[in-house]
Amino acid sequence: MNLRSLLGQAAGSALLVLLAACGGGGGEIAPASTYTVGGTVAGLATGAQVVVNNGGTDPLTISANGAYTFANQVVSNGTYAVTVTTQPTGQTCSVANGSGAGVTANVSNADITCSDISYAVGGTVSGLGSGQQVTLSNNGVVANVTADGSFTIPASAPFNGTYAVSVTTQPTGQTCTVSNGIGAGVTADVTNVAVACAVDTFTVSGTLSGLASGQQVTLTNNGGDAVTVSADGSFTFPQSVAFNGGYAVVVGTQPTGQTCTVSSGVGAGVTSNISDVTVACSTNTFTIGGAVTGLASGQQVTLVNAGGMADQQTVTADGSFTFGTPVAFNGSYAVTVATQPTGQTCTVSNGSGAGVTANIANVTVNCSTNTYTVSGTVAGLAGGRQVTLRNNGANPTTVNANGAFSFSTQVAYNGAYAVTVGTQPTGQTCTVSNGSGTVTGAVTNVSVTCSTNTYTVSGTVNGLTTGQQVTLNNAGANATTISFGGSQNFSFTVNYGGNYTIQVGTYPTAQYCTVASGTGTNVTANVTGVSVSCRALVAYVINKNDATVQWLNVASDGSLSVGGGLATGTAGAVPQGIAVDPARKFLYVANSGDANVALFTINADGSLTAGATTASPALTSPWGVTVDPTGSYLYVVDRDNGAGSSVVSQYAINSTTGALTPLGTPTVTVPNRPHYVTINAAGTFAYVAEWDNAQVSVYSISGGSLSASPVSTAPAGNSPLSVTLDASGTHAYVANYGDGTVSQYTVAGNGALTPMSTATVAAGTSTWPVTIDPSGRYAYVANAGSDNVTQYSIDASTGALTSLGNAAADFGPQGIAIDPRGTNVYVVNGNHDSVWRYTIGGGGTLTHPGGASTTTDAFPFSIILTTVR
Repeated sequence: MNLRSLLGQAAGSALLVLLAACGGGGGEIAPASTYTVGGTVAGLATGAQVVVNNGGTDPLTISANGAYTFANQVVSNGTYAVTVTTQPTGQTCSVANGSGAGVTANVSNADITCSDISYAVGGTVSGLGSGQQVTLSNNGVVANVTADGSFTIPASAPFNGTYAVSVTTQPTGQTCTVSNGIGAGVTADVTNVAVACAVDTFTVSGTLSGLASGQQVTLTNNGGDAVTVSADGSFTFPQSVAFNGGYAVVVGTQPTGQTCTVSSGVGAGVTSNISDVTVACSTNTFTIGGAVTGLASGQQVTLVNAGGMADQQTVTADGSFTFGTPVAFNGSYAVTVATQPTGQTCTVSNGSGAGVTANIANVTVNCSTNTYTVSGTVAGLAGGRQVTLRNNGANPTTVNANGAFSFSTQVAYNGAYAVTVGTQPTGQTCTVSNGSGTVTGAVTNVSVTCSTNTYTVSGTVNGLTTGQQVTLNNAGANATTISFGGSQNFSFTVNYGGNYTIQVGTYPTAQYCTVASGTGTNVTANVTGVSVSCRALVAYVINKNDATVQWLNVASDGSLSVGGGLATGTAGAVPQGIAVDPARKFLYVANSGDANVALFTINADGSLTAGATTASPALTSPWGVTVDPTGSYLYVVDRDNGAGSSVVSQYAINSTTGALTPLGTPTVTVPNRPHYVTINAAGTFAYVAEWDNAQVSVYSISGGSLSASPVSTAPAGNSPLSVTLDASGTHAYVANYGDGTVSQYTVAGNGALTPMSTATVAAGTSTWPVTIDPSGRYAYVANAGSDNVTQYSIDASTGALTSLGNAAADFGPQGIAIDPRGTNVYVVNGNHDSVWRYTIGGGGTLTHPGGASTTTDAFPFSIILTTVR
């Protein structure tokens, strides 16, 4: 209560007292007409005074507790109104029963009670949590505050006293602090006390261990509030955690190369400081791994990482793998294969590295089945040849020299290999040893052995007389003896590409064996059909003066014996030419005196049976008679076919009877009195030496007929007599009767003759036709005028003749025959009626053994040797 209120109350009391004195009260009041108004003062502070008033006109100052009475009385039946007009300093006095009316007696209960003035102490509360309350007290007065805003602690600060506001009960989980809460000399309400409430906070701390020297780790709490720690020991986050809050300590930034892990780092409902967070740091480690591919089923590969602590890892199937021991930060790794799977090789890619800062997952181990070369050696392969080998029917490998070989395609482990010959070398057969098996490593022992193919050259010996034997050889080797007579088979072995020449090594007694189809070159298959015919060798001599054909047997030693005296029939007058067909069935004699050609059949014993003679075309002076190499045609040179002209008459031969039939062009004019016609081995050209013209004319042959005129000519010597071709048909020789020389030529493909650089070589006098021995190495010429035989060697390449000198002969030698064995030369001596036999020496020279002479009939002119059929 303020001073103004107290004064107002005193005035009112005085007024009441005054009214009462002016006639108030009832009839029953005591005789006094006025009455006192008073009461008791209590609570007035020592030294204090209070001014009261009754009715507003009777002030009374009271200085002590006890009874008081206004000086002015209230009239009977009057009123009173006691009020405090002036409060005591620091106190407030209040009046009880202080007013009334109809006063009829003294009023003594207008009690005044004084009490010390207390001021409210208040202010504002902030931060108080919802649903919370804080209890504040001041000088023992308590106030409960439940929300932010103003608060008042009523009558809690005495006048001129002190105040000290404090929190007696904190809100749950908060702490309220008082500002401006203490003061003294209080004379008015205090309104500036500030109570700030904040949620209780608690420190979060712990210890760090394992941090590497020089490193630091940054920790965070609840996603913020970072603290950086650079050494082992304790740490505390700078920010506390609110009451009942949570904490979540994590590593914000790991130390380089380390990983720190937090234990006891998470919690909620915090009501006290947290100090048990543990951070343990360890050096980072990283796994080393990758993938294996290509590992065969049932196999395993052992890998090792030696980039640090060795660690093995056995992998049994394709897929990922990881080593059990990790690698430290900044460490290295080196993955290698410790044990390969059986039959496979695994290779490592991306298998090594250093400065590891992350897990390694890209090591690649590629396994592939081992493959091995299959190789070996080739032996026996001929020079210039090649063999193609195959493995498992494929991968052809061509080997062209002896020595090592290797297939380009390898064979997988445990696979099969089968080496075969794909293409044999030309003319050889290669066989394979150690050529197949199962591969478990490199195969090096395959052996291919090549041998030259051999082929048989076989045939039959026919006509061998019972009890006789013949020795055959192949070009002088591999002799085989056939005996017992009759028909016998034989066989020789010849290497691929080789040549064969089946020869008679030793003849049977009194027989001569000829070989048909007995030579060949470049053998590539078995040869059959060689025919060896053993027959009696006979000589036929025509005797000009008695017109006979004499039959002579030739013994195995070459000696002659008269086989049957004169032939069955005479040859004809003045026989000049003689020829036997290649089949040895027929003998033909040109008789110039009878102007015909006589036909004889050759019998098995060599005897002759006369046949028909030619009737047309008409002949005048037939001289030389020639059968072509096929036995199909016969040619007769008619030296003087009327009016001094010369012709060649042309006939077809009946292969069964031997009879002659003129060709469509029966004759061809050949001028200048030729004596003989020579047919080349192919039957394509005819050669005629022109006696009167010193030249040789060459005619082409078609269908057995000579061309109407020469296709070429070549010069010859004086009175050329005949043309002789060597076996190859590439060289020709002409005996020049008139000048005793032999002209020599090379033969072109068109049949033309070209004189050699030495066009002629010397012979004797009156030179007769050139005869070449079966070997082709020697040539012989009978010189009728000089009674000798000129001997020549033949150059194998050029065909040129070189004289070996002369061998003596009997009187008037003319015709020459050489036995097919090449061992004997027979010369008829026309003026001595004999045949001389010579043996051929190693150098081609002739020797006339003593007694080697056979008497003939009159004037033997020509001789021919042949075997009977």
